Amino acid sequence: MRNLFALIIALLGSGVTQAASAGPFEDSVAVYNRGDKATAVTILLPLAKSGDPKAQNQLGDFFYDGVDPNDARALGNCRRSNQCIMQDFGEAAKWYRLAGEQGYSPALMNLGALYMTGQGVLDYREAAKWFRLAAVKGVPEAQFWLGDLDWKLGDIIHGHVWVNIARAAGFDAAIPETFQMESEMTPQQILQAQDLALRCQQSSYQDCG
Repeated sequence: MRNLFALIIALLGSGVTQAASAGPFEDSVAVYNRGDKATAVTILLPLAKSGDPKAQNQLGDFFYDGVDPNDARALGNCRRSNQCIMQDFGEAAKWYRLAGEQGYSPALMNLGALYMTGQGVLDYREAAKWFRLAAVKGVPEAQFWLGDLDWKLGDIIHGHVWVNIARAAGFDAAIPETFQMESEMTPQQILQAQDLALRCQQSSYQDCG
């Protein structure tokens, strides 16, 4: 069985950006990077509640990257410093979903990754739903993971379509994945998938079978 979850896990929690200029978002990230994560959440929360998708996604990252409640040492340091936040996949998913419902691609990826890796709830179909929304926006990582999920869910034709599209966009992990898929496909299936991929690309991802 294919196991490429390490790549998608690397996407999660990687959105804590570097502060560039003054503002609630930048101030929050700067404070977070200095180690006062609780204050970072306090600063960012009003902007996220106002509906800003970038802030909502970042808040999701903060909760995703929080202290693991099963890590006794980290938990003790957290309680002593009073500057940390607890890891909460449910809260992370809540904020990713709010941003994703506005079409914010990083949040679509993050939410799909949560469902795909079972950090909160393992649900491949729900993961595919969110990756698909990013895939049709032309995000190669989303196209790859949507294809991988379609394969896992038993649809190797559409799995090949999306992985092949990601490969054409330069997503390197799609190269060995394509070869693996084709080892399980008939020549007719490969041709069908290639034709669908071409049609999908030419329609700007609106006609993908």
